[in-house]
Amino acid sequence: MYRWIVIVVSSVASLPAQSADAPVAPPTAQSGRPVQPPPLPPAPVEYFRQLLKMNSEERQKELGNRPKTREFLGSKLKEFEALAPEERENRLRTMELQWYLRPLMRTSPTNRTLKVIPERDRPLVEARLKLWDQLSTDEKRDMLETELAVRVLSRPEEGLITQSGFSMI
Repeated sequence: MYRWIVIVVSSVASLPAQSADAPVAPPTAQSGRPVQPPPLPPAPVEYFRQLLKMNSEERQKELGNRPKTREFLGSKLKEFEALAPEERENRLRTMELQWYLRPLMRTSPTNRTLKVIPERDRPLVEARLKLWDQLSTDEKRDMLETELAVRVLSRPEEGLITQSGFSMI
């Protein structure tokens, strides 16, 4: 379920990201600097958070002429609005952590960079990657194939919401 929200929200949120007028220069190694991978875009959950803050008129305007997206997000927005604030925040944080963890779980520990992850999320991501790195190759493969396992690894612990964000025990 969360995966579909992330997919739809990320596709909608990324639409106005690039201008057709702006030329994009390909990365070159001629400058003598190593070619860096592009930065990770903001988690699509942030766009969903913005939609949650909007009233129905603002949402209608924001989603425009995308009936399938509007219908899907509308149902998810209603679902999230019905949740208690703590549960809503836990679900949103879970989706954010999944956004950051998935590509890092598929990356060799020596090639990972956590600089693109917001400061408040780094301790959570680092703790989960430490657990991840202790698994065997077969266990990792099995977990990546099982959506539920990725969700469990990404889920913030219940009841650990604080004023400054989440904390680990």
